[in-house]
Amino acid sequence: MSRNHYPSNYQAWPNQQPQSAQWQYQQQQQQQQQPEYLQQQFIYQTQQQARIHGQQQNYYQQPQAQYGYMEYSPSPYNRSYESIPFVSPQNSMSAPLSQNSYHMTQQLPPVNQYAQPQISQQQSQQQLYQHQLQQQFAQQQLIQQSQQPVPQQITLSEHLAPARQLSQPIVPTQALPQAPTQINVYQQTPSSQFSQKSLQEPQLLPYQLLWYLAEHYLTKASALPTSSLANFPTLSPQHQRQILAAINCLEAVLKSITNGKNYMTLIELKTRFRLSQILFWFTDNIREAENHIQKAILLSQELDKVTELKFRMIDFQCNILKSTKNFKAAKNLMKSCIVEAIENNTPNWTYHFLLQCAEFHYIEGDFNGCSKILKQAESMADQKGDVEMKACLLISMAQYAFSSQNYPEAQHALAELSTVYFPPPSSRPPPTYHIFPISNQLLYLHFSLLFITYHMHTGNMKAATEKLTEVHQILDQKQDEVTLDELKGYTTIHISAAPTTSMTTYANATTAAQSLPVTIRWLSKAEIYTLTFLISGICNRGDTSTIKSIIFLTEGLKIVEREIYSNDDNQFPIHDVIKSKKFYVTLKAYMLQHLVDSYLMRSDFDDAEKTIAQLINWITEYNLWAQFHVSVTLALGMINQCVGKTYEAIEHYKQVEKIADNREIRILSKVNRALIMVGSGNNHHQDIGTIIKEIKQELVYQTHNIDNLRAALHFLEALSYGDFSRTKEHLAETLKLSTTLFNNQLKSLTLSYLGEIFCAEHNEQAEKMLSAAYQLSKDANNDLGCLVSGRLLKDIYRFQHNQLNYTNRAAFNEQHELAVQKTLANWSEKRRVVLDLIENDGSKSSSTPIIQHNASGENSMGSSNTNMMHSVPGGGGYV
Repeated sequence: MSRNHYPSNYQAWPNQQPQSAQWQYQQQQQQQQQPEYLQQQFIYQTQQQARIHGQQQNYYQQPQAQYGYMEYSPSPYNRSYESIPFVSPQNSMSAPLSQNSYHMTQQLPPVNQYAQPQISQQQSQQQLYQHQLQQQFAQQQLIQQSQQPVPQQITLSEHLAPARQLSQPIVPTQALPQAPTQINVYQQTPSSQFSQKSLQEPQLLPYQLLWYLAEHYLTKASALPTSSLANFPTLSPQHQRQILAAINCLEAVLKSITNGKNYMTLIELKTRFRLSQILFWFTDNIREAENHIQKAILLSQELDKVTELKFRMIDFQCNILKSTKNFKAAKNLMKSCIVEAIENNTPNWTYHFLLQCAEFHYIEGDFNGCSKILKQAESMADQKGDVEMKACLLISMAQYAFSSQNYPEAQHALAELSTVYFPPPSSRPPPTYHIFPISNQLLYLHFSLLFITYHMHTGNMKAATEKLTEVHQILDQKQDEVTLDELKGYTTIHISAAPTTSMTTYANATTAAQSLPVTIRWLSKAEIYTLTFLISGICNRGDTSTIKSIIFLTEGLKIVEREIYSNDDNQFPIHDVIKSKKFYVTLKAYMLQHLVDSYLMRSDFDDAEKTIAQLINWITEYNLWAQFHVSVTLALGMINQCVGKTYEAIEHYKQVEKIADNREIRILSKVNRALIMVGSGNNHHQDIGTIIKEIKQELVYQTHNIDNLRAALHFLEALSYGDFSRTKEHLAETLKLSTTLFNNQLKSLTLSYLGEIFCAEHNEQAEKMLSAAYQLSKDANNDLGCLVSGRLLKDIYRFQHNQLNYTNRAAFNEQHELAVQKTLANWSEKRRVVLDLIENDGSKSSSTPIIQHNASGENSMGSSNTNMMHSVPGGGGYV
């Protein structure tokens, strides 16, 4: 698996001790008789003992932290830890405890430091009696704990993009004192004093200590430098040691249960759940992780009032099934959970399981099934009056429809969002509509990014640019107070707590008295900010008169690299940091891909070649080749076409048409291949006609012919017709579309061709067209385009007997011709474009065989907006 990197036998990891302290501790316990096992005393110095007592009462009074609904907390233990008996201190001290277990800095003493002193028989009997009281106390608290109200949270992380997790719930390590500097293992407490104290407060049990230590080792792993996590699935030996120690602690609990320790079923359930999480997140033991979670789910069927915990475990099991591509089993499991969630009146879980089921349909390519499930959830939101949840569902619908190239469905969802839920200030819906506009800024930003990307893709650049300006204004606003959860991409919405079967209208929308707070996980503010640089670069790419696109993308790359190699996020759980690093690693690849297009649009071929080489090295280093194979092959074809290596370009384009699943990318490749044939002479009209038929056949399967594909088709048809009247019609339509698309490259080509047609009349209209084409090419540093339009202008000036303009134009043409010849000569000396550059880089020479295996003077049509829409792994789809 790509994200699970340890060998199957995780006890055989390198740089590990043969036996950890936890296993030594366990073996010591097994060798003792039962009374002696119960006699062990952990006696701290008085100064250290005082740390717990001063906070114990306050700890029980603290509001319980909420669990992440889709994204799991770093501990499976319940949000209430009153079932855990704490060590009895002798004094009180009001030292505040950390609110986040991942802020611990002092290490707990190794377990094997707890030596066992000699204990008299009388003390042994007293301690045995004490332990029996502790067992009774623990059982009562566990029963109370299972009756606690379940936390109400949901997140849509799997449907948008990986982000970071909620601030961590209170875990057992928070209740521990700071590590004692010394432990007096020989000091004995007088039996009378011990009896009084032991009857008042219980003592820590062995399984609880191992729980604490497991979380503590994960805390230590999170505290390590996080820059190395960008190389996941390869972790540093330091990370491996801490994770292995946590696994050993939890397995020690399970082994003690196997050896006859009479722990409650809930203890084994929680231990297996946590162990399954760690194995799935950090190791290759997917099968063992699934075995543990299956056993935990079976154990939950023996217990009452653990529905919340059971749902979280089933949801986690679905993540495992998704990683093994067992989508059929996952869908069946989700369908049964939807029914159970409705029966238990848990609308948050009902929404979540509906979204999960929709995702599995989408992954299998079944958009109709995905749409059906989402509409079922939307109907539920309409009935219950869950306005904010309805907006979230519409965003998911637009996302899946857009990624599936079902543009009518995406347009319908975005239209409803933009007119009802996020209307502009000038067109608020009337009060009689019973829906108030949503003010949640994070939801609005996600809707805006999807709105921008959709309209860029379909050709409405004006609407995309206006919305992009608004997003920049929001992101540039200085916020005085930002919570940690907001920084990590979490926001709270409210849904109705009424039963799902009740019919509610918008007039009875969710009120504060009957609302249920739900936590939703989206991209973090920092991730949105970085993603906006990419979208801004794509949006400005067609405007070749400026370098805005290059500026946005290069600045975005600087921010992304800073996030990838930063160590400032080590306060977050390690698996959340890995997700965030992975997001930025993938985002950098997309930025490099579109930076190549920007350089090609401005005829900066040297920088384009270097950027392609950098992209190839990056995706090879981080195992992203499968995701970017088509994009890299297309870029190699375009740069070869631009520098005159037409044979190599055609080979790359044929490879793209063979391996690409996206029809739009295949159409773009065929358009560029047809342009090469046009430049080769008049002997390829039949081949060009064949390509046009193939493009039309591809467009038949498109549910919506987007403008950039229509413009490319009109341009090709104009080149293939001998009838000037038909040619003019197609060129006029191409010129209109290229203007709305802000595509200066296509506009320049169209004007040059129109100018050539009208040049026979030597009229003023032809001169204006060619002058405009020349200026557009000059702004884009396109010497070849300048030379084509310049030669036609020179002919016009000659027939007009305009000697001054003729002389000036001849001089300019000579300069452009020299530049073109120099470029072609320089590139003709290269045996292979880009690939030789990679081969000469010794540090990255290992990537060359991959490129050789997979990627077996005219202007190319730039990738425009046809290949800008790809899905970021874990969610997103904005790139």
